[in-house]
Amino acid sequence: MMITTNSPKPNPNKSLLQFIVLINLLFVNSRIIPLNPLPSLSDDDPPVYLWPLPSKFTSGNQTLTVSPDLSLYLGSGSLIVRDAFERYRGIIFKHSSGSPSGERSEPVYDITNLSIIVHSDNEELQLGVDESYSLFVTKNDGLSIVGQAVIEANSVYGALRGLETFSQLCTFDYETKTVKVYKAPWYIKDKPRFAYRGLLLVSHSLRKCSVILNDENRALDGTGAGYPDLWPSPSCREPLDVTKNFTFDVLSGILTDMRKIFPFELFHLGGDEVNTGQIKFLAEY
Repeated sequence: MMITTNSPKPNPNKSLLQFIVLINLLFVNSRIIPLNPLPSLSDDDPPVYLWPLPSKFTSGNQTLTVSPDLSLYLGSGSLIVRDAFERYRGIIFKHSSGSPSGERSEPVYDITNLSIIVHSDNEELQLGVDESYSLFVTKNDGLSIVGQAVIEANSVYGALRGLETFSQLCTFDYETKTVKVYKAPWYIKDKPRFAYRGLLLVSHSLRKCSVILNDENRALDGTGAGYPDLWPSPSCREPLDVTKNFTFDVLSGILTDMRKIFPFELFHLGGDEVNTGQIKFLAEY
């Protein structure tokens, strides 16, 4: 005798409910570790854009005003830094004109002076020069050790990088017609990530409406007209004639004049392809 029993079929709705309850229990009991975000901004403050992002920086929650008569205190007589300060002051206060709106009396600004301290008098730009800098931006309230805005660098080129960052911290407020620094006090310590940076401008896509396309270089070409003795013959103007001392006198004069204009360790003589097969020959020569 066979006895058969009909097993109850599983309820799909019940299984789905159990699955949802299990997921909720796991989510509640799990430990959530939040990431440390960048300094947050309040709804009233516009975002602060720093590009490229400094390697080390801290900020606060104060809003400082920058005087349109911002002055420079420079610990040296560097013309490079002075000229750069004037350029960046024109950028920072590009939209400023007159007194702030709503001000009946002489306004009081939090930042009236920018101090730049450069520890080296050497202003030669060489590959590998120290371009690091430190930037402090605080309110001059008598309590801060630093006070106001201070850029400290080992070279003038580090000071230029600090000026660029300081200009990015300055934001023009169109309502009050003033320049402000949000999320102060700021402490930034940074340096370029790469020792050599390059910029390629692709000009083939620019509009040709105002560009003269006539090429007259070939018509005005006069290679060897001034110094015909530099070439082996009138029909051979490609290599220089190295059998004559006159050729080396001309080259020496050119390099001497260029050295006076560009006092750098590296001097590029031109050319884009390198014949690696000649390296051994040149080394032996």
